Amino acid sequence: MPLVRQYSCTHNNGVYGVAFSPDGTRLASASLDNKVKLWDAATGALLQTLKGHGDGVASVGWLDDGRLISASLDKTVRVWLADGTLKQVLPGHAEYLTCAAVARKGPRLASGGFDKLVRLWSADSDLPQGVLAGHEGTVQAVALSPDGSLVASGGDDLKIRVWNFAERQLVQTLAGHAAAVEALTWFASGTRFASAGGDGKIRLWSSGGEALHEVDSRSPRIKCLATSHDGEWLASGGGDGVVRIWKLVNNQLTEVLAQPAHRNTIYGVAFDPAAQRLATGGFDRTIHVWELPR
Repeated sequence: MPLVRQYSCTHNNGVYGVAFSPDGTRLASASLDNKVKLWDAATGALLQTLKGHGDGVASVGWLDDGRLISASLDKTVRVWLADGTLKQVLPGHAEYLTCAAVARKGPRLASGGFDKLVRLWSADSDLPQGVLAGHEGTVQAVALSPDGSLVASGGDDLKIRVWNFAERQLVQTLAGHAAAVEALTWFASGTRFASAGGDGKIRLWSSGGEALHEVDSRSPRIKCLATSHDGEWLASGGGDGVVRIWKLVNNQLTEVLAQPAHRNTIYGVAFDPAAQRLATGGFDRTIHVWELPR
């Protein structure tokens, strides 16, 4: 069965990230128009526009207590309270910031950028929690394990690096992609994560670094990945404007749906907590929210 579009929303420039709140009632979107917008997840009504970033916003994510994280090309990460009040501005990157991610539980977050560094933060502190050096090119993607104990990073050097957050130590360096690694996501169990990028391949890894599976997405370039909260589903989007949904069974990914969704590159995908809706955001300045087939 195809995806059924429930509603669409717009920004004044490309949409680079989407994320549902932990209770599933709100949807946040990040855009190159320098704004974060909050939408009613059920209706698509605009609830709030968060302003303050001095350049395009590359990523958004929700902490489990309802605080919102945004990361921008202005080289800062911002922490917003549930009511939209700005709480913190976290500077540190010396060049464009390209990506950020939050843990599903707790205050930990990570960011990466053109300076080839991964920076570690806590939403409970104004102080940086660590700097991870090792990538030999721009860091294009970061992802934290659900409990925040591990950080996966990938970038233009074609490598994935897995780090211990608390110890700030490199655990694994993984190779296999033939082009830049531009998307990473952990499954809910914390025992597996997926990577993708410019080679159009999706790779599945164990948390210990074992290569479990590889699948050709048939997209020339993948820019985003997301997993459902139950750990059963993976969504991907990329340069062909097609959203694909994959089912995980016995460490194997099987495509169950491929549907044109945007006029050009999809930069953001997100499942709602109940896995009833999927949000996609694209360079065509639109966000679409889809009802997932049962």
